[in-house]
Amino acid sequence: MSRHRKNKYKLKELAACHQSPREDISPIPSTQTNPMTNTTARSTIEKKLISSYQRHLASSSTDDIEESSSSDDEGTSVDLDEYSDVNLIANIQNILFLGNAMNCSKCNVNGEYNFKVTKRLGLSYYISFTCSCGNVIRLSTGNRISSSTKTQMTDLNMLGVLAGSLVGIHRRGIQKFFGAMGILPPVQIEYYKCYEDLLHKSIEKVAEKSKETAADEARKYYNSNDITVSIDGTWLTQGFSSLHRVGTILSVADPPKVLDHEVSSRHCSECAGLLAVKDSDGELYSQLLEEHLKCSCEAMVAMFGRSVAKHNLRYTAYIADGDTRNHINITQSKPYGELSIERKQCINHFSKRMRTRLSCIKKKYGRTYLSDNKTIGGKGRLDDAKIYRLQVYFGKAIRDNNNDLEKMKQAAWAAWFHMVSTDKSPLHDLCEPGHCKLYLDFDYEHESHSLPPAVCDAIKPAYDDLCRDESLQQVLHGRTTNANESFHRIIWSLCTKKKKHIRKCVQIATNLATIIYNEGFIGLISIYKSLGISINAALLKMLKKIDHKRIKENRPLDPANCLKQRRKRRFIRLEKENKATQNDPYKYGAGISG
Repeated sequence: MSRHRKNKYKLKELAACHQSPREDISPIPSTQTNPMTNTTARSTIEKKLISSYQRHLASSSTDDIEESSSSDDEGTSVDLDEYSDVNLIANIQNILFLGNAMNCSKCNVNGEYNFKVTKRLGLSYYISFTCSCGNVIRLSTGNRISSSTKTQMTDLNMLGVLAGSLVGIHRRGIQKFFGAMGILPPVQIEYYKCYEDLLHKSIEKVAEKSKETAADEARKYYNSNDITVSIDGTWLTQGFSSLHRVGTILSVADPPKVLDHEVSSRHCSECAGLLAVKDSDGELYSQLLEEHLKCSCEAMVAMFGRSVAKHNLRYTAYIADGDTRNHINITQSKPYGELSIERKQCINHFSKRMRTRLSCIKKKYGRTYLSDNKTIGGKGRLDDAKIYRLQVYFGKAIRDNNNDLEKMKQAAWAAWFHMVSTDKSPLHDLCEPGHCKLYLDFDYEHESHSLPPAVCDAIKPAYDDLCRDESLQQVLHGRTTNANESFHRIIWSLCTKKKKHIRKCVQIATNLATIIYNEGFIGLISIYKSLGISINAALLKMLKKIDHKRIKENRPLDPANCLKQRRKRRFIRLEKENKATQNDPYKYGAGISG
């Protein structure tokens, strides 16, 4: 089926739902497990930022905390004190004009200064104004931040390196930005690495404190040292060509926060060092290599092994996707002795198995005729829309009955019995009256909503496997790894996947993402303090503004109209795609040739 035909079918289905006068009838049930009755409920980001603001802003002066009465827009009246402590970008000729307009303190004559830049360190300029009488006025555009180092590091250069890390660019990208602004290049590469190393150490210290605070909150949430976490991993690039991988562990609390992370690489220096023993003692080499691969090279094993020493916590249960390799490695390493660690499935990943199984069944039968002398696919049979709908039904059955195994099993089977029902033999005993159209529409016809019996018999093995007690037990009292995916998104927004990066850049991005995810952008204040950079009112105001915008964008929608709004957005998106496909002179799809 081509993309045009798919979108056309979905548009018809969504248009009928969108224009239906009865809002209580929905072809796809809602997947919300706990509908909110309070429209002013706080979002997850808002909950995380409350404690962060209390820590970072409560100790600050009231002048910095209070919102400015002036506007951020240009051309409006502003308070003079608002610009008393900000960083400006000024043309050097304007500085010279200002110097010549001032009288010399020695001879009381203006306009007699000789201008000279005695030294430049990236963004920091050392300027001298020499009067005709011999009086010299020296001006520096940067302040030193680390007197213990041999190099003269200044705050402006460090701010440039930090800003580049926050927007996902490095020295080359900063150089392009400066060039477009008419600013000379940043510090040289060897000095830039010194700045980056110092910034890395400061960010790592702040991130560790943030993870310690998150561990204390998780301990209070569970009222125990044994907690449940969610684990996941992400690669710098897709496929197996990536060298860098980030393993993350987040608390399953309200709100979830980052407890630990590990940046690993496919190239291990210790494994390469063992090659020196390979020729002399092959047996010892095999033994050391096996122990090292089990204990050091696996990120999850390393994080589970140091949880007690780092946070005094034991991860007795964890939520993960369908990858069983981590569970095997964690179980064999025995981080907590003989204490067994429970593994729970992510609800979202588990519900996608239904779609995978049905797609595999459809591909397996292909053009083979079933018992009714028809193929499994086609109009009114197992098409992509029906597969997607069955996946949604299966996921809803798990979420709505997360604490009851028997009800979960019945709700999961209800979709299959609903599809196999006919006018002569309706099998809707397991259906929910609030969602099944048979209970909502007296003129309900099974032929247009169900599947033929031959198709239902073909897909029944998928339900037999996924609806077993042993299979559903994995998602009982389970949750999702959405928090890990959200954290990964922040990491790769700071370290784009479109370019290659060294391991240090990935580590800086991961630590920055930890601070932003746990504390918000206001948590960056601790980095400034550790580096000895002064915090001005403009910095506080902009960090607060960014966090407030994030809260506004992620505020929960009205639960009564959430599903309706989501369908409306999807309807508009499919309509645009359909129009674009019709106007595209080049058609793409199966069976279409140039």
